[in-house]
Amino acid sequence: MKKCLLVLFAWICCLFIQLTPTKAQTLEQTFEHAIEQFELQHYTAATMAFQRVIFFDSLNVYPTAYKFLADCYLAQKKYHKAAQNFDIIASYQTDNDSLRTELIFDKCNALLLQQKYNLALIELLSLENDPSFEAKKNLYFGVAFFGLEDYETSQEHFKDVSTDSIYQNTIDSLFQKNQKVTKLNPQTASYLSIALPGLGQFYSGDVKNGINSLALNALLLSAFVLTVTNTGLLNGILVVYPWYQRYFIGGFEAARHNTVLIKQERHAAIYQMLLKTVDSVMPPNN
Repeated sequence: MKKCLLVLFAWICCLFIQLTPTKAQTLEQTFEHAIEQFELQHYTAATMAFQRVIFFDSLNVYPTAYKFLADCYLAQKKYHKAAQNFDIIASYQTDNDSLRTELIFDKCNALLLQQKYNLALIELLSLENDPSFEAKKNLYFGVAFFGLEDYETSQEHFKDVSTDSIYQNTIDSLFQKNQKVTKLNPQTASYLSIALPGLGQFYSGDVKNGINSLALNALLLSAFVLTVTNTGLLNGILVVYPWYQRYFIGGFEAARHNTVLIKQERHAAIYQMLLKTVDSVMPPNN
């Protein structure tokens, strides 16, 4: 027990030494070093330096350290920690509504990257109405509702980003494509492949695997019939039928699974096209 306590004490001392700025490096120098590492995209080193600044900045001389730290976590895909730090720095900006709004958007971005769409919506609903941020607000609403698969509401918000007629028509066209993707039913694909191997894959647009499934099952069925004709039913059941059953069952299960993946891929592709379309009309300050 005594040995464990000594090890723990030594570890705490080492941690304190690491966190404590040396005489040769003031808090200001530590902050400048952290920014330098951030600009060089050395995010791990920058994270440690900003943590030291925050730990020892008892007078809150460097409140932007939280923003930089949040950006470091965002770059390292540590979205939960990024959201926490954006929230902390936003709470300090009670006298600057514009900056506070930007920080809430940053937090929403971190939440959306975690697929926490409902939490992002709560943050968005807390924002004050500000015409200068209206386009960005509608974009974030559109993304959140798209993630929740409420495509009708998502479409409304995406369209509210800009009144440009070409943009509006493009958004409508993309959501029409998205609606067709939404109608794809994995269970229907499975039933179709039970009725005729390969048909479920054709239904979902997976032509290559549809042809393979149809040809393979037809080949095995032919082999089963030939075996039964030439050597008897028992040989056909024992030798060929297990293979036919395996690929037949695997075919309709694969049709269902592949339809799920195809839907996800097509939704993701449409989502990327939506973001690209929005990017072409977003105001410069957004």
